[in-house]
Amino acid sequence: MRTHADAGARYYQPWRRLLTPALQQKASQLGLRTSVFYANHADDMNAIWNMGFQGILTDRCDLAHEVRCQRTGAPPATGA
Repeated sequence: MRTHADAGARYYQPWRRLLTPALQQKASQLGLRTSVFYANHADDMNAIWNMGFQGILTDRCDLAHEVRCQRTGAPPATGA
């Protein structure tokens, strides 16, 4: 991960099976934002966001939006 930061990367995209709060903390210390590859289930999305990871690549954008709205209390989009 340090190699990414030293090379000027702004984002780090860890595989879901490697995720830990310590990994997120290290990325943050290095100034890297994180986007996780990948999650398609609400429980996985919540676990990822609970660890502090910023983004999730998913085939279920609708579900990610719904989960995010539930977490933040924001109203869901109307689709208009």
